[in-house]
Amino acid sequence: MDSKEKGFWTVGLFFAGIGLFVGFLVGFSINGSSGAGAITGGAIYEPSSGGCFDADGGTNVDVFGYAVDSETRYFDNCQDAQYLYEGYCSGGKVHVMKYKCPYGCDANRCLPDQVY
Repeated sequence: MDSKEKGFWTVGLFFAGIGLFVGFLVGFSINGSSGAGAITGGAIYEPSSGGCFDADGGTNVDVFGYAVDSETRYFDNCQDAQYLYEGYCSGGKVHVMKYKCPYGCDANRCLPDQVY
C-alpha cells in the first residue's frame, strides 16, 4: 500500500470514528436523562408505563400527529386522497379511527375547506 492509500484509509477511519462517536452521543441524549422517555427536538414522546400521549390532542383530523402508549406508536396517515387514519388515546391505550375527510386528505391530515 503506498502512502497515498494509507492517507486515504487514515482519513476515512478518522471520520468513521467521529461518526460513531456522534451517534453514541445522540443515542445517549435520546435514552439518557430526559425522563419518561421524552425526547426533545421534535421527536417522539413516550409516556411512562400505563399512560397514553396524543401529540395532536385527540381526534384532531386537521393536524398531523401521533399517539403512543407503552405498546403502540401510531402516526396519523392518509389511506388515500380521501380517508385519514387518526390515532388517539382512550382508556390509556392507542386507538385508531378511519375518517372521511370532506375536502381530501394530504400530508397525513385532512385538508381545510379552503386552501389560501
